[in-house]
Order: sequence, then C-alpha cells, then structure tokens
Amino acid sequence: YVCLDAGLQEQRLAEPIALPDVGAYPLPTPPAPDPDAVAHAAALLVAAERPVLLLGHTGGTESGWAATIALAEMLGLAVVTDRSSQAAFPTDHPLHQGMWRTQTGDAAALTIREADVILAVQRTDVAGALHQRSGRSGPPARVINVTLEPYAVRSWSADHQELPAAELTIASSAEPAIRAIAAAAADAVRADAGVRRRIEERTRSLADLSRAGRARLDAANGAEAGAHPIRFSRVVAELRAALGPRYHDAIVAQAPHTPWPTATWDFSTPKSYLGHDGGAAVGSGPGIAVGAALAARGSGRPVIAVIGDGELLAAPTALWTAAHHGIPVLFVIENNQSYHNDEVHQDRVARARGRNAENRWIGQRMDRPAIDYAALARDLGAFGIGPVDDPDGLRAAFDEALRALDDGRPVLVDVRVGG
Repeated sequence: YVCLDAGLQEQRLAEPIALPDVGAYPLPTPPAPDPDAVAHAAALLVAAERPVLLLGHTGGTESGWAATIALAEMLGLAVVTDRSSQAAFPTDHPLHQGMWRTQTGDAAALTIREADVILAVQRTDVAGALHQRSGRSGPPARVINVTLEPYAVRSWSADHQELPAAELTIASSAEPAIRAIAAAAADAVRADAGVRRRIEERTRSLADLSRAGRARLDAANGAEAGAHPIRFSRVVAELRAALGPRYHDAIVAQAPHTPWPTATWDFSTPKSYLGHDGGAAVGSGPGIAVGAALAARGSGRPVIAVIGDGELLAAPTALWTAAHHGIPVLFVIENNQSYHNDEVHQDRVARARGRNAENRWIGQRMDRPAIDYAALARDLGAFGIGPVDDPDGLRAAFDEALRALDDGRPVLVDVRVGG
C-alpha cells in the first residue's frame, strides 16, 4: 500500500515515465534442500509402514506435478491435499485419500491420524493438521516438514501460525525437495525386495480405500440429486455435465465454504483449482476470480468461480470490471439467502453458551426481500441467469451460461440452494 502526497499525485508529467526492463530483475533460483536432511527423510519414508504425503502450495508446474506423482507411486504414499492450496495432486488418483474442506475431509483426517511418518510439503499450518492425531495412543508420527516459512518470520510477524513439531525441517522449494527425496529413496527401494513388496501391498490397500470412499460419496450425492431446495453436489454435477470434455481444462478459481464434492468434480491437472482465499478475506472471491480469468484469457480454459451470495455482495463491482475489460468468467452463486458462515457460527456459540439457537438467523438472512443477483449482474454489464430453484433446470441454465462465456462475456448463474 503506497500513500502519495496530494501535490505529487496532481503534478503534471513533463514526459512519459521510463519503466525499467523487468528482465534485469529475474526471480532468484529456488533454495536447494540439504543433502543430509534429504537422506534422512528418504530413509524414514522407505522404512515407514503408513507414510503420508501432506501437500500444500507445491508450485503448480507440470514438472512438479509429475515429480510428486512419481514420488508417491514409488513409495506407495497415502496423499492428502488441502483446499486452501492450489491443486497439487490428482484427486482421482488411487493414492489420493482425501482433501481438507471437501467431502473427503474425514478420510484425510483419518489418514493423518493413522500415519507413522508424515512428509509435509509447503503445507500451510502443519501443526493444525497434526491435531487430528490428538488422543491417539502409540508413538507420535515422525514428521518431515519441507517449508519456506522460516524465511517469512520477521521481528513483527509470525506467518507460520503454530510452530509444528518436526523431526526434520527442510528449507526448500517443493519441487527440488521432492525430486531429491525420490532420488535418495530409489536405490533403497530397488535393493530390497521386502520394501518393494510392502509398498505394493500398501498401494493396493490405499487404492481399495480410495475406491470405496468415492463409491460412498457418489451414492450419497446421487440419493439427494433430486432434492428441493437444490443440493450443492447436484449443482457441481450439472455444471460438469454441461462442460462435457472441457471439464478437464476448466479452472476453478474459487469455491465456497460448502464442502466440495471431490468425487463429483476432481482436480486432475495443474491449476485445475487455484486455492481458497482463507479466513479474514471476505469479498475477495469475485476479484480473485476475475484476476484468474484475465490471466487465462485466450488460453481456451474456462474459468469458474463458485461463491456464496454473501461473498458476492461484499464485492459485486468485480462483475463490472470483467464486463468493462471483456474478461470471460463464469460465476455460479450458491445462494442460500444468508450470510450462512456467520449463521452457523452464531448457532455454535449459542449452543456452547446455553442460549436459544433459533435466533441464529438475525442479521444474517437475506430473504425479505430476496436479492435478484441475475439482475444485479446485468446492471453491472454481465450476463445474468436465474434464480434457478429447480434442480432439473440447472442443465439448461448452464448451457446458456457457457454459450455466453464462449462469446467472451462474464456470466452469473444464481442458484437457490439448501442443505
């Protein structure tokens, strides 16, 4: 944030400002992991019975994506990802066990709880994830934490949240560390038939768990597909169906607080999901989505933001920005006619304090009068559709929205949801 004196702001320029050549300021090379620490980490993972790969912001490159998959497959690692971070591993891979803040969140917690060795790579709040092991009997998990957070600590800030207890902390970027650990572990795996057999058995067991979990979620989502009001899983399923083969190229720029139906919509390529804005960022979703769509403009990849009605109301002018600059982006509004995150919080606090939880809606509901988000979108220059309150009307609404998106327009579809 730069504050300029009013006189300087209003001073007339005698000539254009000469901007420096950005090529003279290249990015620094990523820090390399310590070889001794890498060897120690590889030995722990090779010897582990229930190793877990806990992924966060790993960079999003094609090469890093491939290296991460190769490491997990070589060692038979159970993989847990985080919705707060961009896509780091294919969620439809047999080794992927769960993703935080999605319908597979319980499986992710169970995986961490049962681990004996955990390799965390650029994971935000490792200590918070390890709290899933609270109350567990037996020895603690041996933790390897690959992180750059020590570089973020200043005399006036501590961005790492709670400091995690880790046997090894490796200060390195994600991809160099992953490649180095894989190289260090490869010889040990090749040399020991017993290790290879254990990895093969673990890989089969993890694949079975993954398939069973996805089948349960598919069945649960299918059972509520025709529910009124519309369920969020049906919204996601219909949008995927409308996209057809383009689903694989879609970029989900934002997702709501509602648990994402991972088995319905997988993140199977780099940048298929860009991460969540996290706490204390109310209203950031619309702007983040427009920025992502600007970056992707001309790539042929549709950019989609699924956000709540309250989130849109905090910064609706992002729609005008997209319309003004011709930025195609699809907003799907999960409209429960409430600032529902606060409503749930008020419910929890009321119950904890022995108060009447029936009043949780006060100051949070937005239904008298109901807001016409499609009309708001049109007023701001975007293409507005809705409200859609019948699940059988979703497909037609999304087909219309995608036609407008292909014409290069920002589009909003207002969907009334519940549950």
